[in-house]
Amino acid sequence: MGDASQFADFPIFDPTYYLREYDDLLDTYGAAGQDAAKQHWLNHGINEGRRGSLFFDPTYYLNQNKDVAQAVGSTNHAGAIRHWLNSGLPEGRRGSEEFDPSYYLQSNPDVANAYGHKNFEEGIRHFLLLGESEGRLGRSQVHTSRQHLALQSEDPASIKKLILFFVPGHEFISGGILSIFSLYRLSKSMEAIHGSRVLMCYFPGEAGADYKYRKFKNEAIIYPYEMIIDTCSNASEILLHIPCYALSQLISRLGMHFFVDLQQRCSVRVNILNQGMIPDTPRLMLLKEVVPNLTCTSAHSSYCTSKQRQDWGVPLHHLPAWFYPDDAPSRPFETKRDLMIVSPDQCPSREAILATIAAALPQLEIQVIQDMPFEKYIALEKEAKWSLTFGEGMDAYFFGTFLRGGVGFAVYNDFFFTADYQGFKTIYPSYNMLQQRIVDDIKSLDCKEKMETYNSHVRPLLNNNWGPQKTRMALESFYCGEYTLP
Repeated sequence: MGDASQFADFPIFDPTYYLREYDDLLDTYGAAGQDAAKQHWLNHGINEGRRGSLFFDPTYYLNQNKDVAQAVGSTNHAGAIRHWLNSGLPEGRRGSEEFDPSYYLQSNPDVANAYGHKNFEEGIRHFLLLGESEGRLGRSQVHTSRQHLALQSEDPASIKKLILFFVPGHEFISGGILSIFSLYRLSKSMEAIHGSRVLMCYFPGEAGADYKYRKFKNEAIIYPYEMIIDTCSNASEILLHIPCYALSQLISRLGMHFFVDLQQRCSVRVNILNQGMIPDTPRLMLLKEVVPNLTCTSAHSSYCTSKQRQDWGVPLHHLPAWFYPDDAPSRPFETKRDLMIVSPDQCPSREAILATIAAALPQLEIQVIQDMPFEKYIALEKEAKWSLTFGEGMDAYFFGTFLRGGVGFAVYNDFFFTADYQGFKTIYPSYNMLQQRIVDDIKSLDCKEKMETYNSHVRPLLNNNWGPQKTRMALESFYCGEYTLP
């Protein structure tokens, strides 16, 4: 391959990966600057030895393949790329520590049978499009050097108390995942309060293809659970934060003996992170029998009531979700554009409502938030005058736009909204009423004075319930054992 521009394609280059891997580029170009990232890669990145995708790391490839380094030069990164594409990949050579194409086809015979036992490029494509989301592993469950070095830097022999946040081995973005990363980050800053080392790990028995999540900016190194337990063998106390949605799956897959065995080696606490769903009560009761020191934190006050405390039989604590990288400051009307961001949630009236809006307001840009980098979503949220949620109502699509100075539209849901929100003109009693009134309400609020006045009436209510300081204070109370409903 003589033309370097051919290097800026699958599987060598992924602009989203490139921007998230290098903070200097993300800060310079922003999450949406994919064309600029591509030009940087071609003009500078290749020669600097930067990696452009999960699947190929030129430094790793040259270090692991001495014959290639001798043939093309030990610092000839373009030569390494050219060799892997033309010879190495067809031979099944591994292009990075995080993904092994030979292992992937060998351990997934259905993929090998479908595409060919030596079709390593299609194996990579399958993993990218389907395999990772299905929980398939891109390499054997061997710790990467980055995980090993990062864990060794924690001085694991000295760790007496551990706090572990569990995340799935296949990466995806959701409000729940983002809030877990936020709680992890805040917990790390509170070591003086809880006296523990805070780490993030994949669910037991899973090992992600990478040592971190890359679909949004974060600093977390994610370890295999087994690696932490084996390495931090002197820990006498462990607190496990387990997402509520995964509780039943984990118990079904691992059995209660997982918790029994762990308690035989140290003192164990389990906290269920409830981020918007009702826990599997029978499983919760079963877990309580095995782990008496069991708590549940709830992102919504609706899941933190005296009745639920009685029904579930465990201490409950209100821990408001916050997943923004900043304080979500308000922005003035003149900085916004005629844009409405729309949640991806399904609703029977969804298409009819969007068609009504589009027909009456053809100048309005309507952007459904789906398969989008988080940083790009944040950029749109800052610019948007309007948002419309078809979800639970009191969700980030609704309150995020208000916090940024815009206006959100939702249907009232008495499980998530408090009665204080009834009566606001953009919170409707039904989707039928929303469809009838939303166009007129947009027109009536579409000026600086009206929008900022209305926003100023709603935002104080939101600030009473949401915000980084609210989350920090609630998390501090949790670690001090001061629960909302002990």
